[in-house]
Amino acid sequence: MKMKYKRIMAAGMVFVMLCTGTGSAPVYGAQPSVDVDETMYVNLDYYGRVDKINVVKGVGLNGQTEFTDYGTYENVINMSNSIEPVLGDGMVTWQLPEDQRGRFYFKCAVDKGMMVLPWDFDVSYKLNGVPMDGDKLAGASGLIEINVKAEPNDNAGEYYRNNMMLMVAVPVDMGKCYSVEAEGSQTQNLGETTAVVFTALPGEDGDYTVRIGTDSFETTGVIMAMMPGTVEDLEHIKDLKEAKDTWQDAGDELYDSLEQMARSVEDMRQGVGQVRTGLDSAEIARQKWSNSKDSILAGNDQTLASLTSVSQQLETMIPHLQTAKESAEVIHKSMGDIVNTMGEMQDPLRKLHTRLNNIKSSAEGISGNIPELMDLMQQIIPDVKKVGLLYCSAEANSVLQIDMAKEALDTAGIEYEDYTVSNSNEIPTVVESMVGNVDCVYTPTDNMIAAGMATVTMVTNENKLPVICGEKGMVDAGGLATYGIDYYQLGYMTGEQAVKILTEGADISKMPIGYLDASKCELSVNEETAQTLGIDVSGLEK
Repeated sequence: MKMKYKRIMAAGMVFVMLCTGTGSAPVYGAQPSVDVDETMYVNLDYYGRVDKINVVKGVGLNGQTEFTDYGTYENVINMSNSIEPVLGDGMVTWQLPEDQRGRFYFKCAVDKGMMVLPWDFDVSYKLNGVPMDGDKLAGASGLIEINVKAEPNDNAGEYYRNNMMLMVAVPVDMGKCYSVEAEGSQTQNLGETTAVVFTALPGEDGDYTVRIGTDSFETTGVIMAMMPGTVEDLEHIKDLKEAKDTWQDAGDELYDSLEQMARSVEDMRQGVGQVRTGLDSAEIARQKWSNSKDSILAGNDQTLASLTSVSQQLETMIPHLQTAKESAEVIHKSMGDIVNTMGEMQDPLRKLHTRLNNIKSSAEGISGNIPELMDLMQQIIPDVKKVGLLYCSAEANSVLQIDMAKEALDTAGIEYEDYTVSNSNEIPTVVESMVGNVDCVYTPTDNMIAAGMATVTMVTNENKLPVICGEKGMVDAGGLATYGIDYYQLGYMTGEQAVKILTEGADISKMPIGYLDASKCELSVNEETAQTLGIDVSGLEK
C-alpha cells in the first residue's frame, strides 16, 4: 500500500505518527481495484501516554462506487460527503453516488488498547532547572527543557521491534525564542521555524533533550514518527557519510598545502628582493675595485642575473598559485556548505554505521534457515506436492530467500509456483488465487507480506491452507509455523566476529558470512491456527 502522510494538529503536547497499518485488512474491491493511502495518528498526553488513536484513509476510487474496508473501529466519520457507511462485524462498506469524483476520505477511531507501539515514551519538563507540569508551561519565561525518553517495547510484535525506525522532532518558532540547544540532534531551518530532529534505529533506546530560551513559551508539540527502514537505505547513508568525510579531509589538506606554498613563495620573493638590494650595493663597490677583480665581478654579475631570473619566475608563479589557492577555497567553502547542512547528522550517522553490520548479519541469518523451513513444511504436510511462494517482487531480500527456497524444493522434488505482489492492495486477490492450486504457502521475511499477514491468514485459514513463515511475528499474526532467529544467539555470533576484527585484526572483506544453524533457531507454532486447519503439530521435532 502506498503511504502518504498529511499534517494534523495534536490535541495535546505530543503525538505519534506511525507509518504502518493497524493490522486490519486493507480496502479492496472489484476490478479495477481501489488504491488506499492511510496514516495512523496516535495522540499522547503531555507525558507520553496514549490518549487516542485515529486512522485517516484516502481512497482512489478508480471508477468504483462500492468497496469494503476490513477492520474493527470505534467510530467512522465521512470526511468527503454526507454518505453514511454500512457497518458490519469487523467491516465498513461504502456505497457512493455515481458522480463521486476525486479521492474519498474517511476517519476511523481505534481502541487505544489495540495498539502496541514499538517504543514506550516518557516526556518530562523543566523551567529554569525545576521540574514542571507540561500543562503549566504555556506563556512561561526562561529556559524551558523538554526531555523525551524512548524505550523499546518488548510487547510490540517482533517485526515492528526489529524493523521500525524512530524520529523525534520538536518544531521551534525562532521568532518567539532567543536560543535553542539540543545535543546530538539534526536541525533544519524553515523560515523562522527550526526543526530539532533526533533518530533511533530499531530496538535502540533514546534520551533526547531540547532546551529553549524564551520570554513567552509556545509550541505545536513533539512529533514522533515511526517508519520501516531497509538495509539498502542504511547502506546509502553510510556511503554518503564516507564520501563526505573523504572529500572534506582531502579539501582541507589541499587548502592547507596551497596556503603553506603561497606563504613560502612570498617569503622567497621577499628574500630575493633583499638579495638584490645587497647586490646593488656590491655593484657600487665594484666600481671602486681594481681591474684585477674583474673575474670576480663577472661572477657577481652572473649571480645577480640568475637571482633576478629566479625572482621573475617566482613572480610569474605567484598568480597561478594564488588562483589555485582561491580554487581550493571555493572547494573548501562548498564542502563547508555540505557540512553545515549535514553536520548535525554526524552522531546519527556514526550510530547507523556502527549498527550496519549487525543489521546485515540479521538479514543473512534469516535467509540461512530456509532449508530447515522446507524440512519443517514436509514434517507438517508429509504429502505436499505443490507450494505457493508468496512475496513482494520489489524486495531484493525476499527474492534472494525465494531463490534459496526453490533450490531446496527442487532437491526435495516438490513443485512450486510464484505468487507475487507489487503493492498491498493486490494481497487479497493473489492469495485467493492460490486456493485449490497449491497444498501450502511459503512466505519469507517480506516487509509487505508481514504488514498484511492479517489479510493473508484471513483467506488461507478459512480455506484450510497452511502458511510456513519466515519469522515469528508473522506466525503471531496467524501463520502456522517457522524456524525463527534467536536474536540472542545472533548477537553473540556478531560479538565474536567483532572480537576477531578489533583484537585479531581480521579483514572484514575476507571474513565468511555467518549463519545460525537450525539448532540455534527457535521453532514457533501458532496452536490456534493449527487447530483451525485441523493439523496435529504435537509431534514436530524441536
